This record gives sequence, C-alpha cells and structure tokens, in this order.
Amino acid sequence: MLRSLVYLVCLVGLAFAVPIIEHELSKRAVSQSLFDELKNYFKYASSAYSITCPKPNGNTLVKLIKNVVTDTQGFIARDDTKKEIIVSMRGTSSVEDALTDVGFALAPLNIPGVSASCGVFSLWNSVTDEIVTTVGDQLAAHSGYSIVITGHSLGGALAGLAALTLAKHFPNAPRRVYTYGEPRTFNAVAADLVTSLYGDKGYRVVHTWDGVPTILPTAIGYKHHSTEYYLTFINPPHAIYFDILAITPFCS
Repeated sequence: MLRSLVYLVCLVGLAFAVPIIEHELSKRAVSQSLFDELKNYFKYASSAYSITCPKPNGNTLVKLIKNVVTDTQGFIARDDTKKEIIVSMRGTSSVEDALTDVGFALAPLNIPGVSASCGVFSLWNSVTDEIVTTVGDQLAAHSGYSIVITGHSLGGALAGLAALTLAKHFPNAPRRVYTYGEPRTFNAVAADLVTSLYGDKGYRVVHTWDGVPTILPTAIGYKHHSTEYYLTFINPPHAIYFDILAITPFCS
C-alpha cells in the first residue's frame, strides 16, 4: 500500500515537469590510478547487494542499513588506512524497487528549487536519519576522516541524494561520491548543485549501452550531475562493471 501511494503521487507530479536540454561534453582518457579508484569503490557498491557483509572491501563494517518497509538497504563502513567513512547503497533487487525506479515525477526537496525523483526520494527518506546520525558519530570519533558515498543503479540514485544530504549536514568534511549506472535523479537545479558541491570529486560512471542512466528522460525535467566516466568494456551493460557482476560481494 505504501508503495502504491508513493507511485500515484509520483505520476501526478508529471504534469509539472520542465524539459531539460543536456549538451555533449568533451571526452578524454583516464589514468590507470583513476581507473583503479573507480573500480575500488564499485566493489563497495556491489557488496551492498549482499544480505550481510562483515568486512566491506576488507574494512570495518560500522552499520548495516536496512528498512524493511521500503526495502532500502546499504551499509556504512570505515577504512582506517585511507581514513574514510564509506556509505554504500544497494541497487534494485526486488519488485518493489523496480516500481520505485519508475516513479517518474520530480518531488521538491527542502532546498529552494531543488527536486528529485519522487520514488527514489521516498526510499532515501526512510533511512536518512539513521545514516546522518551514524556518519556524524563516526566523524566525531575519527577526526580528519573523509566521507565517501557509492552505489550502483538505484543505489547510485540513492547515493546522489546522500551526496546532497551529507554535504548539508557535514559541510566541512572532505567528501567524494561514486555512482555506477545511476539513472537521472534530479532536476537541473539539483543536478547543478551536486556538481557544484562535489566538483571533480563527483564520479558518475556509465557503461556502453546501459539504458538505466537515461530511463528518466530530460523531456520531463531530469538532468544528470557531473562528471561522467564512460566504460567501453564488452560486457552486458548495467549488470557488469570493471568485469565484475554488480551483485558480487567483497566482504572479507
């Protein structure tokens, strides 16, 4: 019932969408070190699909995030070598998630002019307080640590919303965000805000013919945030990144 109500509200909001025009940007190769960095944080995103992940990417599990009502899952991990607090959000893994993915309408957030996918926003709202509190506790206990946010598919959209939220709550903490196969999640104002808040620390990775990043069209007001990194692997698009199946756990 909750999902049905959210879906109906999202559909109603379509009438207020404003078309967005996205321009093609310049292309260039990336270094091996950046490639390895993108692959490393994909492993966290992939591990979020696991029901349990005792040592995400070999590091400390701080908290498993799980809202059973909205079926929203992820985890918060800590890398004491790199001095990072990692927030990883799970992608689509159920019928409920798939229905949320097509919640097309844009819902206004509590920042003037900023809107995001109604369906994705409903999921993020269900875990926001838990994540903000846990990240805040970790930053207080571990001075000088940075925040890293990651997610694949729907998890990438949730990571985008996490990027906005955590920037608001922890403006002085160094932050980076990595998304993989993220669908368009924001209106132009919100997408540009994410870009301005993260600059060259925002990494949005897409894969060849992956249709998920474009499933929410610009014609109804959606826009991607920067910066896009395009993979040319000959793999099934969306399911596999860096030759890694997106549900592969790296938990030991």
